[in-house]
Amino acid sequence: MIEGIKFLVNNQQKKIALFAVLFFAFLAQSDLSNLLLEIPDFNKLTVSEGRIRIHKGQGRVRDAFTLLINNQEILFSCGINECLPINKTPDYQGKTAKVWWYKSKNIGLMGGENRLYQLEINEKTVISYQDQTKHYLFTKNFCLCINLVFLIISIVFFFLLQFANDPITPKRNEK
Repeated sequence: MIEGIKFLVNNQQKKIALFAVLFFAFLAQSDLSNLLLEIPDFNKLTVSEGRIRIHKGQGRVRDAFTLLINNQEILFSCGINECLPINKTPDYQGKTAKVWWYKSKNIGLMGGENRLYQLEINEKTVISYQDQTKHYLFTKNFCLCINLVFLIISIVFFFLLQFANDPITPKRNEK
């Protein structure tokens, strides 16, 4: 079986193109997650209470926002943005919080995210359902989806290489 597939990557250009397809397929999962996002009604959200834990991100990695309930941490996501304002994170660390959230669909290798829809800290609404819904809809409707675009381009390029580098050359002018 492997012998039958080797022709797909029988030169360096095809290997690079296949790597690009796989690389952008991995990155495009977050774009697909945004495009396929379905916003649930408020009454369908899961409600959890516990203590906030904020783990500082390193470099380009954003802070991880978790809720500690009975010695178990639940990780929450707000899409491509931070859940909490960066300048407020020290104020919220260890505070009692109530979170309304929904588990998003599994996309590819991604196991789905716990999307935050409303957050109350010490009984004060910090993030409202209406504001967060607007944010998610904006992200969905105006997603640049650059990784998805690059995935499509790399797939087209890979297929063009397959036909351009075909080892079987048609015999022209053969009688």
